[in-house]
Amino acid sequence: MAELIDIVDREGMPTGVSLPRDRVHAEGHWHRTVHVWVYNSQGEILVQKRHHAKDSYPGRWDVSSAGHISAGEPVKTSAARELSEELGIEVGESDLVYLFDQEQKEIRPAEKFFDNEIASVFAVRSDVTIDKMALQESEVTAVRFISTETLAKESQTDAFVPHIAEYEKIIRFINTVAEVHS
Repeated sequence: MAELIDIVDREGMPTGVSLPRDRVHAEGHWHRTVHVWVYNSQGEILVQKRHHAKDSYPGRWDVSSAGHISAGEPVKTSAARELSEELGIEVGESDLVYLFDQEQKEIRPAEKFFDNEIASVFAVRSDVTIDKMALQESEVTAVRFISTETLAKESQTDAFVPHIAEYEKIIRFINTVAEVHS
C-alpha cells in the first residue's frame, strides 16, 4: 500500500487532502517533512550518505535523518520514527528540540518530479557511536560525525544535498550549544 502524505498550502496549513507519495511528487503538491540533526557532546554533527537509488539527491551527504510525515502523523512522532528507522537511534519526542521550518524545493520536469516541501527541523543531542547504529540499507549507505567547520566547507560542494540555508542555521545552533556546554 502506498504511503499517504497530507497536502498543505504554501504556508504549511493542511488542505484536508492526502495523496500517495509518488503522486505528490509527480503533481508538485506542497507537503511536510522532518529533518533531524544529531549532534554529540563534542559539538560534532552526524551526517548520512543517501542511498544511490534514492529519487532525490542519490549518493550525497545529507541531514542526519529525514523523511516525509505520514498522513495524520504528529510532526515530533514522525521525527522520532525517522531517526529510529533510518539510524536505529531511539529518542523520546521530548528530547527533540524544534528549531525552525525550512522550505525545500527540487524541480526536475523531464522526470516529472516536483518536490515542494516544508521541513520541520529538529536537533537532538546524543553520544551514540556509529558502531551502535542500525542503518536502514535502502535509505542510508554511510554515516559520519563531522565538525561544524567541516560541514560549513563540504556543504558548499556537490557532495552534499543543497540545503545551504539549513546548514548555516544548524551550524549556528550547534556552535551556540557547544559554547554553552564548554
